[in-house]
Amino acid sequence: MEVFRTVTATLASAASLTDAIQVGSPREKVYALLPSLSTNAATEIYGSYDGSTYARCVNGTTGSLTVAVSGTTGWVEIPFRFPYLKIHTTGAVDNGASYTIVFAD
Repeated sequence: MEVFRTVTATLASAASLTDAIQVGSPREKVYALLPSLSTNAATEIYGSYDGSTYARCVNGTTGSLTVAVSGTTGWVEIPFRFPYLKIHTTGAVDNGASYTIVFAD
């Protein structure tokens, strides 16, 4: 039986990048619950193998750099298998936002 872990990543008011989200060993499935943003901004994922050097993740299938566009809320799969993640928005978010990240242990 799979056990799911949940972590919360907070985007501070007027910011565009969360603190590091430690997922641990690369996971088969990682999901994020996208909140409604108060700013017209897209959501992107940054990944890191060492927890200090981050780069924007690119989907090799479509070449898309974003996991969601402005106005999108709900669950999205994060198809990138990095032990550390950050969530980035393409614009500063008024009033901040919280992202719930879920993955199986």
